Amino acid sequence: MAGSILDATEALLQRAQAKITYLGDQDKPIGSVIFSSAGHSVSMRPFLAVQPSPTAYTNDQSPYSTHFSVTPVEFRRMLQAVKPALDRSGTSPRAPVLSFTVVRETGQTVDGQEFLLGYESGERFYRSLIDALDPVNGPGRAALIRQFRSIYPE
Repeated sequence: MAGSILDATEALLQRAQAKITYLGDQDKPIGSVIFSSAGHSVSMRPFLAVQPSPTAYTNDQSPYSTHFSVTPVEFRRMLQAVKPALDRSGTSPRAPVLSFTVVRETGQTVDGQEFLLGYESGERFYRSLIDALDPVNGPGRAALIRQFRSIYPE
């Protein structure tokens, strides 16, 4: 796919998944949040294909990690919603605290990208992502809000 994974169409997102991982200091475990297109089986291996590290991040292996499903239309809306926060953040902030990785599988290949966010970009990122979810996606809202509040307490 030419261009950014953030511009993928609904058709291209049929076999896609995304992962939000907290990379900063923590006093308690903050599990990763993974969402995928409905009907797509989640696997951590495709994420490793686009991350610079050949091993999973510590929080990716946490028993507190959660998963929820979205429709391809919802997936696209979420990617479009966070695009401004990711564009402003760039891909290499001085001190990254969040990794947002989006991948899609096409046969035997993986297409995707990892975006790193600094602390100052993360709140806008989460709010945009949560606002883009379908109002009836209770599991998605709960997972994202739980991770968001673990990093950005009220």
